[in-house]
Amino acid sequence: MVASAGLSWNVLDFGVSWFTARQNADRYLIVDERRRKAVFTLVQEVQVAYWRAYAHQLMSERISTVVADARVALANAQQIEVEQIQSPLETLRYQKSLLENLRQLWQIEQELVSARAELASLMTLPPGSNFRLAPVEKEKIGPLPDDFSIEQLEQIAFQNNPDIREQTYQSRISAQEARKAILKMLPGISFNVSRQYDSNSFLVDNQWYESSAKLSWNLLSLLSVDRKSTRLNSSH
Repeated sequence: MVASAGLSWNVLDFGVSWFTARQNADRYLIVDERRRKAVFTLVQEVQVAYWRAYAHQLMSERISTVVADARVALANAQQIEVEQIQSPLETLRYQKSLLENLRQLWQIEQELVSARAELASLMTLPPGSNFRLAPVEKEKIGPLPDDFSIEQLEQIAFQNNPDIREQTYQSRISAQEARKAILKMLPGISFNVSRQYDSNSFLVDNQWYESSAKLSWNLLSLLSVDRKSTRLNSSH
C-alpha cells in the first residue's frame, strides 16, 4: 500500500486571491453606500412630506375661509354686473382676478392634500387614515452651529456623499483589477511539501518526506494582454 499526504502553496494564486478579496471588500462598501443613500433619500422624502402636510394642517382652515370669502365676492361681482352698477369692463377684470386667486388657492390645497397622502404612504398607514401631526418645537429649528464654517460643511458633505464614495470604491476595484492582470503575467512559484508512505517491507525506510519548488510561466497570458492593449488603443 502506498499513501501520500501533501501541502502545496502557489504564491501567484495567493497574490491574485489577495487582490480579489480587497475587491470584494470594496464591493461590500459599495452596497453599504447604496443602502445609506436609500436611507437618506427616504428620510429626506419623509421630511419634505411632513413639512408640506404640516403646512396643510395649519393652513387648511385659513384656505377654506379665504375660498368662501372669494366665492362671496365673486357672487357679489356677478350681481353688480347684472345690475350694471359699475363699468362692465371693471367688473369683468375684478371677476377674472377673483377666479385667478381661487385657482391658485385650489392648486395649493391640492398640493398640500397630496403631501398628506404621500406622508401617510411613507408611514405605511392605511389609505384614508385620519392623523394629526404634532407641533414642531422652535428650539429644534435653529441656525447652523457656529463651530463649522460654510467651507467646512461643504467639505463634510463632499466626503460623505454616497455617490462620490461609491465612485471612489469603483476606482479602487478597477485599480485592483489592473494589478491582478499584471500579477498574472508574472511567473508562478509553487512550494510543495508531502509525506510519503509505502508498506513494502523490503524498503529500508518506508516513510519519508518530499519537498519541492516549481517555477511556471504561462506565455499565453502575455499574448492575451497584448491583444487587450491593441483593442484599447484602437478604441481610442
